[in-house]
Amino acid sequence: MSECVVDASIFGPLFFTDETDTLFGELEALLARGGCIAPQHWRLELANQILIGFRRKRMTEAMVSPAIATLTSFDVTIDYQTWQRHEEIFDLARAQDLTIYDAAYLELALLRKASLASYDNALCNAAQRMGVEVFSA
Repeated sequence: MSECVVDASIFGPLFFTDETDTLFGELEALLARGGCIAPQHWRLELANQILIGFRRKRMTEAMVSPAIATLTSFDVTIDYQTWQRHEEIFDLARAQDLTIYDAAYLELALLRKASLASYDNALCNAAQRMGVEVFSA
């Protein structure tokens, strides 16, 4: 089974009803087969999506707690050594004109020789330039 690094961007449509038409088509199958991995900041990015969605009135108060509760239910292995590679991630971010957060996804995909699932155009383009198999919208 090959691994796939999952970017937080592909999970947004699970939380927001106005994005259901952009739901990552292979998300359920990707999670069901196992092998999904993410850098250690991944759940914080998901929580931030929920917070921003709430602030922008895309979610009601009643929707927030259940959404937060789902963050630990996804079958995604967290790479807790991400921070130990911060210098490599920083250099990759600079070289590929990415945020540190996005560079962490790309660095993990390169390190593990994994594919990448993302809706982030800059991240997908950088990954493709570096020879990473990309699943996107």
